[in-house]
Amino acid sequence: MKHLVLTLTFIAAFASVGLAQDSYKNGPEPGRGTGERTTNPYNRTAPPRTNGNFSASHLQATRDFFLLAGLNTLYDATVETELRNQIRQNPQLGPYADVMREFFRKYASWNAIQEDVARIYMSNFNEQEVRQLNAFAQTSAGRKLFRNLEMFTRGTPTESQLRQLFTETEQKQLLAFSRTSLFQKFIDRTPVMAEQGATIGKQRVEEHQPELEQMIQRKARQLQQRNGN
Repeated sequence: MKHLVLTLTFIAAFASVGLAQDSYKNGPEPGRGTGERTTNPYNRTAPPRTNGNFSASHLQATRDFFLLAGLNTLYDATVETELRNQIRQNPQLGPYADVMREFFRKYASWNAIQEDVARIYMSNFNEQEVRQLNAFAQTSAGRKLFRNLEMFTRGTPTESQLRQLFTETEQKQLLAFSRTSLFQKFIDRTPVMAEQGATIGKQRVEEHQPELEQMIQRKARQLQQRNGN
């Protein structure tokens, strides 16, 4: 049983390493060369390091942005998808899915890391910028943009892709916002901020790995008792 527990712990603990990172690539996707006119590629630079000097109103505006942009739902859906993928690729994890889900919910869910992610965002965007993001997030174009960030952060969307996702009115809203320096800054920094958020989740998992091992050991004993072993 000890070997099984160690194997399960290793797989479970490091299943979250790639969370949210693969969703944001620094460069266009292969096959984007369709010949259609696109906007210019975005130059991406690393965002500044975080600091702790933030006002309560800045923090609240950032929390509001997370809800408006649906980042909480996106992150937790990514965690659940990764967990299911790990179970599908490693069938021996099946009986321990509830244990892993409980562990990730405690240490690597959106609720567990959102305050740290808020500090990342506040270090990149001042309060006025966050409120501008919130205002755009409340438009129909903004809701679609923030829920389809991959289209913009992985490369430069083609005109046909934009037409498929945005109505004519929404395209006008998006065009107006895309001409602002804030849009360029947001698209530029999102991939690295996503990686920083994923790193936070990874560190939380690694820090509490002994607890995960104990949880899996308890579950293994329960399964053995249930099977009469």
